[in-house]
Amino acid sequence: MVNLGTVSLNPNATMDVSLGNIALQQGTNTLCAYTIVPNDSNTFNDQKCKQLFREAVVQLTYDDDFESTNLWLADTVVNQWERGVPAMTNINTSHSPINVWGIDLDGNYANNSDDYLYSPKMLISGLDSALFKFWHYYNLDSYDGVNVEVSMDNGTWLTLGVMNDAKATNWYNATIGGSPFWTGNSGGWIESSYSIVFSLFIPGGAPSPDTVQFRYHFHSNAYNNSADGWAIDDFSLVLPPVNIDGGVISINSPAAATPVGTPVTVDITVKNFGL
Repeated sequence: MVNLGTVSLNPNATMDVSLGNIALQQGTNTLCAYTIVPNDSNTFNDQKCKQLFREAVVQLTYDDDFESTNLWLADTVVNQWERGVPAMTNINTSHSPINVWGIDLDGNYANNSDDYLYSPKMLISGLDSALFKFWHYYNLDSYDGVNVEVSMDNGTWLTLGVMNDAKATNWYNATIGGSPFWTGNSGGWIESSYSIVFSLFIPGGAPSPDTVQFRYHFHSNAYNNSADGWAIDDFSLVLPPVNIDGGVISINSPAAATPVGTPVTVDITVKNFGL
C-alpha cells in the first residue's frame, strides 16, 4: 500500500502515483489499484483492475487440460477465443471436464475473423522431435476453416503440415485460399496428432532450435454462418519414448559345479537391447 500522506488534490484534478515494481506470475495476472480515503462518500469508483499477461516458458513433456493456471494467450484486437465451459448448440461438452478453449463459448462465431490462440513456449534445446497432440471439435460453414501454426525460436509462423499429412493423424481435410484447413463438422471430439521434426520448420534449416510455440488459427469469411466454431482440449507435446532395455544374456563362469567353500569368479555377459 502507498500512503500519500497529506496531499491537496483539487476537485476533478488528477495525479500520477508510482506503485513501484511488481513480479508477475507466468500466464494471466490481474492487477488492481484502489484508494482508501476517510469519509469517502462514493466507493464505486475506488478500484480499477487490468488483465496482464507474462509469457510462459515450460519444459517438455507439457500437457494442459485447461483446468488449472492459464498459460495461453488469445491475441488479436478483436478475438473470440474464450476459456471456460462450452455452451454452443453442438459443442456443448468438453473432452475432459470442464474447460476448453473455444470460439465464442455460447454462440455462433462472427464473420471476417482471423483469431489466434497462442500456447506457452516450450524448451526443446538439444531435442530433434516430439509428438504434438490435442483433441478438438469443429463445426464450421463451407469456406471457413481452422488450422495450427508453429514457430521456432520466435521466428516465422508456418502452417503445421499439409492436407492428409503422412506424419499426422486426423489432419487437415480441405484447402481454402491455397492453405490447408479443417472445415465442415468433425461430428464430435477427435484427436489429431503430428510427429514434428523441429529443424524442418526453421527457415534455412538451422539444426537445433531452443524453443517451439504453437498457435491455433480460426478463419471465417464474409458470408453469414449458423455454426458453432471450434473448441480444443487436452493439449500435449510429448517427447518420443526412448528405447531403454538392458539385459543379461549369459552366465559364463562358473561353468559347472565347484567344491563347497571354493572361491569362484563370476563372469556374465550383458547386452544393450535398446538404443
